[in-house]
Amino acid sequence: MTLELYAQLDENEKRFDGHIAWRHLERIGFSRVDLAAEPVARAMFHAWLLPHAEILRVRGSEPVLWRAPAWA
Repeated sequence: MTLELYAQLDENEKRFDGHIAWRHLERIGFSRVDLAAEPVARAMFHAWLLPHAEILRVRGSEPVLWRAPAWA
């Protein structure tokens, strides 16, 4: 999916379903980063987010970050 197509999708669109995207990422080898178990990754993410806070919002208490597989 391209960013252009993603931006055009309505929230009722089936392809907008985040759980479908998560399952796909896991199927091709991506893994979720447990920020509670990886304080360095958590600190790095929040340091990156700070200068972008005016344009980006994180829903919930913590974001879900994905680690790419070795082949990527």
